[in-house]
Amino acid sequence: MHGEPDNPKMLLTRLRILKTIDKPIEKCTIDEICSKAGISRQTFYNTFNSKYEIVSWWSECSEKLFLDKIGIDYSWEEGTLRHLRFLLSKTHMLSFALANKSAEVQREVSQRRCNRMMRLLHERGVEVDELLSFCVDSYALDLTRVATEYVNVPKEKRPGLIMLAKMLVSLVPAPLYAAMRLPGDEKRSQPDGIAEIEQLANAIGNEPEPDTLDLLLQASESH
Repeated sequence: MHGEPDNPKMLLTRLRILKTIDKPIEKCTIDEICSKAGISRQTFYNTFNSKYEIVSWWSECSEKLFLDKIGIDYSWEEGTLRHLRFLLSKTHMLSFALANKSAEVQREVSQRRCNRMMRLLHERGVEVDELLSFCVDSYALDLTRVATEYVNVPKEKRPGLIMLAKMLVSLVPAPLYAAMRLPGDEKRSQPDGIAEIEQLANAIGNEPEPDTLDLLLQASESH
């Protein structure tokens, strides 16, 4: 992916491209994307290296905005819910990458999540011993596995947002959950947090729709 942090102009171009993706990414051609977005092929390739990179960028933005803020701004439950709501708004775009190119993308997403979580733990002064390192690896793999299984399930049988969030939080190994709790939440257990997900989801659902550009600018500024 283009390594420079996104500036507002770049983000606007990325958003214009993103908004053209209304079907599985493998069915979109570069010419079609450029035509709908009103840009040239050169502009597209100045923005993304390939159409599949759009998926990777969208996924990474969501991680930076929400999963990376667990234990800082969000509980495990809130960070997971907000991550899923943001990410799954483009489920049709993600399906091909996770299902048809599963091995390649699973490795990329899992390793990225693992690396970012290790960095965040170190930044918070958490001592990462052999057990916690194993927990990070295990969670990153399970997170990617569940995402892959989700898009392979027929739409009518997929779990809803609340159930999916409960499933993902339940996958967090206890030592990792404890290491990344919000300050002041030390006494709240993982089952307690999972039990609050439905109420929390209702509260988040009643919030005004966030400005996507502002959110993505936040993500681009997160390193």
